[in-house]
Amino acid sequence: LGGALATLFVADLAQYGIDAGRGLPQLEPSEPWWKGVADTFMGQQAREKASQATDPPRPKMLRLYNFGSPRVGNDAFSDLFAALQSEQYIDQAYRIVNGQDVVARMPRTL
Repeated sequence: LGGALATLFVADLAQYGIDAGRGLPQLEPSEPWWKGVADTFMGQQAREKASQATDPPRPKMLRLYNFGSPRVGNDAFSDLFAALQSEQYIDQAYRIVNGQDVVARMPRTL
């Protein structure tokens, strides 16, 4: 299950960046969290850069190495993951499985 969740998490990071509050209910719009982090820890130059940013920060490099987990997603997810790789949002993705392991080979197709 951990490898399957890692695959989903990498796709989410590649698509939306590091946005910890995305999708959480809120009563009113709030200041993006990454601007507060820049204000507190990173000094004047980072504070100015963060104040101009409209999107959450993205990792500089995103790699996925997956060992023996089941396949995840449907055709739409597979297409999205391939697009994120071709657009260089995901640098590397490897799925290593034992051909005799039934769990790693499931599900075949949906």
